[in-house]
Amino acid sequence: MLNFYVSLWFFIQVAAAIVLFRLSLPVLPNWFRQVLLLGVSAYFLSSLANALNFGPVLLVYLALVISLGQAALLTKGRMQSALITGGCVFAVLVLAVFKYAYVFESVNVGMSLANQLRALHWIGISYLTFKAIDYCLTMRLPSVAAQRKNSWLFAASYLVFFPAFISGPINRFAPYLAEQNAPPRAMSAIRVRNNVLRASLGVVKILFFAKVARAYSLLGPELEGTSPISLLRLSRSLYCYYLYFYFDFSGYCDAAIAVADFLEVRLPENFRYPLLSSSPQDFWNRWHITLSHWVRDRVFFPLVRLLVTRFSALPTLLASVVSIAITFTLVGAWHGDRPNWILYGTYHGIALSAELCYRSLMERFCPDLYERLLRARAYRAVTTFLTFNFVAWGLLLTLPLPTAWAFIQRTNF
Repeated sequence: MLNFYVSLWFFIQVAAAIVLFRLSLPVLPNWFRQVLLLGVSAYFLSSLANALNFGPVLLVYLALVISLGQAALLTKGRMQSALITGGCVFAVLVLAVFKYAYVFESVNVGMSLANQLRALHWIGISYLTFKAIDYCLTMRLPSVAAQRKNSWLFAASYLVFFPAFISGPINRFAPYLAEQNAPPRAMSAIRVRNNVLRASLGVVKILFFAKVARAYSLLGPELEGTSPISLLRLSRSLYCYYLYFYFDFSGYCDAAIAVADFLEVRLPENFRYPLLSSSPQDFWNRWHITLSHWVRDRVFFPLVRLLVTRFSALPTLLASVVSIAITFTLVGAWHGDRPNWILYGTYHGIALSAELCYRSLMERFCPDLYERLLRARAYRAVTTFLTFNFVAWGLLLTLPLPTAWAFIQRTNF
């Protein structure tokens, strides 16, 4: 299977695993709880498509990342920084090599390597990369150093925790380590009910709402062929494409959060009514929240600090704009392995930069007017409508560029 939450057999198996885990939890020490989580995760990951191909490589990857992290935990100063940097660079390089294997073909070198990497079809590597980097970076935190006993075991269970392995949400290692060393919470009837309802809602989103939206989207049969299409029809298809992404992705996250809670792991929320976003920044604070917060903390803020420190004459606003551009170019590259995804990241980066400049100018030159605008319902309605269309039309860039251009050419504007 390519994903867990579309299979009845998966839910039957995961229910049995949850019952076993909850019955064992009161008598298990914290470190052995990680052994059980590792075993359960290994079982479910082995059911993924091509698991036999990427499984051995995953084991080597985990061994190297965890070894570098544990070595960093036991050292200080420059050696610790070098080990942490080495772990992060290794994770990024592995992602780049596997995700951009087609580059070897485009330059007519390494053809056999590209074919071998494609055959592995390493599911979940994108999210694993974020978690591996976060694990390495947290090795310098005092809170992690204080709980170093068996931390390699906690790291292993964190990196391969199966509910979030494929589609997120992206959780952080430091909170994971703290909660796994804390006493387990009681599994009340209300908690069971909430988790069952949330997982059920997630499945309904995936198997019903997402499929209906997809049927009327750019991917549906209505727009197949080469006949001309109206602007209204294209707009409706883009809106449905947006809804398809939302229902499918948020459905997976709902199911993952519910299953994880049964296994005593708190995954963070990943969506907060993104369809009601009133600006590009508001959108990224509501859509794929764990990704936007991760790149904000790990990429954007460090870049701003670096630019302001190294180039003291550089205005903070300009440093922020440059950092946004770099950050969202990387976000686009992470999303997909083709140039259209770079353009998708750039598209959002330009909008966020423009919003930052607009907000800075308004706050500086006419703050009273800006405050009144923000409180006005009409202004909010207009900005929400514009943001919805901005996001929906931007989804054209998630298609291969020739396909997106073909849709534009067929449209009667």
